[in-house]
Amino acid sequence: GGIIVEIGDGQATLEASRPDLPFLWLDTETSKAEVFALFADDLKSAK
Repeated sequence: GGIIVEIGDGQATLEASRPDLPFLWLDTETSKAEVFALFADDLKSAK
């Protein structure tokens, strides 16, 4: 399992605040790196 989240232009802030998480940034038809996915196993092992 996992989650998919739309964060808008917050990529840099999110990555800076959670460098321990391996965000998978997804592009859409109208945007780049405004949506990310995280898998359950990655969340379970997060600090």
